[in-house]
Amino acid sequence: MRIYDISVDISPQMPVWAGDDPVVLERVKAISGGANANASRLACGVHIGTHVDAPVHFIDGAPGVEALPLKVLTGRAYVVHLPKAAVLDEATLEAAGLPPRTRRVLFRTRNSELWAREKAFQQ
Repeated sequence: MRIYDISVDISPQMPVWAGDDPVVLERVKAISGGANANASRLACGVHIGTHVDAPVHFIDGAPGVEALPLKVLTGRAYVVHLPKAAVLDEATLEAAGLPPRTRRVLFRTRNSELWAREKAFQQ
């Protein structure tokens, strides 16, 4: 079995959703300043970089990501490459030709290339 890490690095330079605060990453303790260890602080919204949208993101009163069993987030997945799709709607998904009985789908969208060069989030 191969495991692929598809995570986007989180950094202060990454694009964030319109209206969200930018990522803050700062050193709060430093060995060079006399601390016994280096320590940092990270502040950001949960809708940042590579993430899972929990049911509560779209359904009021639904569970958060902490309620999802880990087994639903790991395992074989079908990757759909949609470099020209402006939206992921029913027509786009129908045209993608998902195999029958697909249980997990990863969408590789135009953001894969945009985030490498643009600093504004593309909706």
